[in-house]
Parts: sequence; structure tokens; C-alpha cells
Amino acid sequence: MTPSIAAAEPPKQSWLVTKALAKSTLGLLNPKLWLLSFIPLLLAGALWAGIGYFGWDIANDWIRVAIGGVDMPTSLPDWLPNRSVIAPFIVLMLTFPLLLISALVLVGVFGTGVVAQRVATQYGLTALPRSGLEKSAQWLGNVWHSLWVLTVLCVVWLMTLPAWLLAGAGMLVALVILGWANAKLFSRDVLSDFATAAQREQLLASHRSTLWGLGLLASVPAAIPTALWVSGASVFFALPFMALIAVWLSIMVFLATSLLFSHYLLAALKGLQEQEITQAAQAASIAQQALVLANSQALAQQRALDAQAIETTAVEIKALP
Repeated sequence: MTPSIAAAEPPKQSWLVTKALAKSTLGLLNPKLWLLSFIPLLLAGALWAGIGYFGWDIANDWIRVAIGGVDMPTSLPDWLPNRSVIAPFIVLMLTFPLLLISALVLVGVFGTGVVAQRVATQYGLTALPRSGLEKSAQWLGNVWHSLWVLTVLCVVWLMTLPAWLLAGAGMLVALVILGWANAKLFSRDVLSDFATAAQREQLLASHRSTLWGLGLLASVPAAIPTALWVSGASVFFALPFMALIAVWLSIMVFLATSLLFSHYLLAALKGLQEQEITQAAQAASIAQQALVLANSQALAQQRALDAQAIETTAVEIKALP
């Protein structure tokens, strides 16, 4: 009989979270991660410098005309010092989702794949071999998924803009929305090169609540660039610098998020693959044992038939005259 193989237990999610937090925190000290932020920063800086230069006055004029006939409240929140900054504030609030989207897209294009590949080597994982057609289909699927998530992010952001008039409510809503987007975007991007479709669906289903929690946790540092971006409404001369800093901080936050999700999901994927190997070995062992048993039974049956045939022959011989 072939000895049975002990079943591999998948790593606990609490342990995966602890290890991912520790390793991603140490990863932030790697100078290569900071250097990796420069390409998205330069592109985003050029993009937002052009938008700010050509579109700031136009956008403010449109908003002033739009709210000109609206009765504004007589009392304003303490952080909104006077009525003259309402229009710039609205422009900034409408623009901030685009800032986040640009940072997310640039990190997704230039950062997440590099981060995931570096982390994958630590777990002994390699990218799955795919044909050119499969890679194109995968890329289109990722793009479609990203566009869907970012569209939902923008729509919900616009719908919840009034929450910013309540102290703390706007920031809380932004964190929840961004946490959901983090979980949706980074989970798929990290696993796309290393997990099969079945493995990806299994991991995302069994770790859904934990991934959402990681996304929410990773959205907390985004409050810093958000605060800088909002404060530009009342400090106009510093707005270009605050915008650039906000973009860079957003890029670093998203790079750190990709690092966190990479350590969590790729460790979970490694555990799942080991479990699949163990289960396959167990199935092979059971099949081998069943084959040995079937052969033994067939041999025993054949021997019984041979013995019966010999006995019958002996009886026939005795019956001869």
C-alpha cells in the first residue's frame, strides 16, 4: 500500500495580513521603490501642469456662472473661510477624482507589474506561459475591469460631494470609496500574470472581506494628498506645488498599496498552489492504491477460477472408466 500524503493546510488570512504588512513596510525603505515613482510623477506632473495652466480660469468661470443663481448658505464651515473660495473649492473637488485616476492608471502601467514581479521572485513564483492572443485578451480584460472600477469611483465621488460640507463626512466617504477601488484594481493586477483564471476567482472569493479591509487600510494614507489638494482652494499661490506633491504622494500611496497586495495575494497564491499539488498527489496516491487493490482482486479471482477449473478437471478424470 502506498503511504498517504498529509493534507496541506492553506495559510491563515490573519497570518498573511501580518506578514504582508511587515514586508510591505520594509519594502517602503527600498530606494528602488522611490525611484520607480519618478516616471509616473514626471508624466503626471506634466499632465496636471498643462491642465492647471490652461483650464483653471475656465473651470472657475464656469462654476461661478453655474452657482450664480443658487442661494448659498449664510454660514460656511470653519475650513471654508469665505464665499469667494467656493468656486475654486468645487473645481478642486471635481478635479480630485481625475488626480486619483491618473495616479492609479500610471502606477498600474508603470508600477504594479514591476512590484508584483519582484515580490513573486521571493515566493518562487513565475509568470504563466501565455500565447500572444492570450496576453492580448488578458490585457483587454484588465483594461475593461479598470475602466469599470474607475467609472464607478468617479460617479460615486460626484454623488457624495455634498458630504464634504459636513466635517469629516467627506473624508470618510472618500476613504470607503477608495478602499473599494483599491481592492478591486490591485487584486486583479497583482494576480493577472501568475494565477490561472480558476485560481484567481478562488482567491478573490475566499479572501474578499480581507482584501476589502486591506484596501480600506491602504486608503487611509490617501488622506494626506487629499488634504493638500483641498487646502489649495485657499492658498492659490501654492496650488501648483501642492498639486505636484499631492500627485507624488498619491503615486507613492498606490505603489505601497501594490506592494501590500502583492505580498498578501502572492503568498496566498503560493499556499493555494502547494495545496493543489498536495491534493493532486493525494488523488494520484488514491488512484494507485485503487489500481493495486483492483489488480489484487483480479488476481485472486483468477486464482479462484483456476482452482475451480483444476478441481472440475480432476472430477472429470476420476469419472473416466
